[in-house]
Amino acid sequence: MIGLGFPYEGPAPLEAIANGLIFLNPRFDPPHSRSNQAFFAYKPTSRSLTSQHPYIENHIGEPYSYLVDMDNETQIRLTIKRILTNISNGTYRPHEFTPWGFLERLNAYLSRQNICAAPFYKNLIQSPLPIAKADAPPKFNYLDVPSTTVSWPPASSLKIVLGSRGKSCVDVCMNLGTSEHTLLLPSNISASSIRNKTQHPQIQNGYLYYRSIYTTPPQNLSYLYTFRCSPEHFPSVNHRLNLQHLGVSCPNITYTTSPMAPYWDDATSSCVFQASHEWFDCTASGTLNESDVFSRFCPCRDALPNQISLCSNCL
Repeated sequence: MIGLGFPYEGPAPLEAIANGLIFLNPRFDPPHSRSNQAFFAYKPTSRSLTSQHPYIENHIGEPYSYLVDMDNETQIRLTIKRILTNISNGTYRPHEFTPWGFLERLNAYLSRQNICAAPFYKNLIQSPLPIAKADAPPKFNYLDVPSTTVSWPPASSLKIVLGSRGKSCVDVCMNLGTSEHTLLLPSNISASSIRNKTQHPQIQNGYLYYRSIYTTPPQNLSYLYTFRCSPEHFPSVNHRLNLQHLGVSCPNITYTTSPMAPYWDDATSSCVFQASHEWFDCTASGTLNESDVFSRFCPCRDALPNQISLCSNCL
């Protein structure tokens, strides 16, 4: 099956792979985004797609799918030769797209969330972290939460990271294992212990043990233990006292409606928090103007093997 570059992220390539076909996934260089594609121009997203189907690129890959530059005839010919040399009749369907995987997500969402107990305006934007006390009262607005009422996703799944300048939270979380970004932790916990625990998760008894044996192994193992940006946890990051608990001092505090917020402004030594929950964005990167480049505060979490939309302890 040959991808033509559009539609983006459609179901047809996944269906083709599940039925034994090989998908040629067009690579986008530069990535497709609002800045260069009319399709995204008026859509409220900061995403940059590196291929027609990023999920297949990152989570499936060869030998079921091959990235190709559709303008490079030589690469296309070489890729076709590789496919014909290593052709197989195998099929592959990720666990997430099986009935079991769908019901697993549905059960987690319906049984773990309580959207009826809190007033409607609080919705699911409250912080699941316990808010630490401080001598000076913080500046509260409707995004700040004085009490803990949301318990899922569990607070234990959250890792707050100060990214390097100009990076999106997607990139920050994916590269958390490197020294490029700063994992924010209380003084009694080391970063190495967190990373080692994530790289070598313990298999528990019961359901998690059962699924580790009987689910289809993920195709791209290198992508299995990477962290992911967790937008559900942005309200926890968007709170002065939570950052203070992790050793971040905010001499100055401002609020803005920008997809980059919350972020650290080094020029003014300010913590810039999000003023509207509708602007929380994992994919925003770069600058807000020509001169200023900021470091984002990012909510990162691990993922349950074969189920990237759930954290490892979300079940």
